[in-house]
Amino acid sequence: MKLSKELAVLAVCGLVATSASAYTVSVDRYAAYYGGHGGGEFSVYSADLGGAYSPKALVSYLTSHTGAFQSFCLEENEGFSDTTTATLNTAAVLGGLGGGSPDPICRATAWLYQQFAMGVLSGYDYSAAGRNASAEALQNAIWALENELGAASYGAGLVALAVANVTNPYADANGDFGVMVLNMYDASGRYRQDMLVYLPDGGATLVLLGTSLVGVALMRRKQLA
Repeated sequence: MKLSKELAVLAVCGLVATSASAYTVSVDRYAAYYGGHGGGEFSVYSADLGGAYSPKALVSYLTSHTGAFQSFCLEENEGFSDTTTATLNTAAVLGGLGGGSPDPICRATAWLYQQFAMGVLSGYDYSAAGRNASAEALQNAIWALENELGAASYGAGLVALAVANVTNPYADANGDFGVMVLNMYDASGRYRQDMLVYLPDGGATLVLLGTSLVGVALMRRKQLA
């Protein structure tokens, strides 16, 4: 029991360490690249994030901006205005309309966004002329998977695609598929819309962190023995 308590404390410390670094970000949305209804695609700017995306997944006239990448929101009831900083996590902080607070993203959501970021999402029209409809479908699929919509509605095909291709699709992703959550804040520290980011080594970083924490716990147990 003593060891379990120590591991629990270390796990919490690990979560804090994972998301402690703050990144300077800004968010915008361009009419030609979002599907409406308040969702994505969003354009996120950060000098420290976003280098792993396929050119197909980026907005052509934003590629000259260092760290600019396209993302989608997780919480249907939050806005993105005045966003200035973000921290990395595996969950949306407030959680939105459903799923708890915090609300970890599921593996199906992570897989869909990975496929989008790699430029290989089946059926996604990456051309400017057809991007709006695809963006709306993917945003609604993400909202449905994250319990922000009562039903998949528009985007049901993408939900079905993810469920068919992902083992344990509704389990917590925990960095799987290299997809993390950007917890967004304004200059006053107030919560803003949380969004997705593709970091191929993100899952590996979490695994290594967890392994090191377990090692510390085992050494601590040995010292107490």
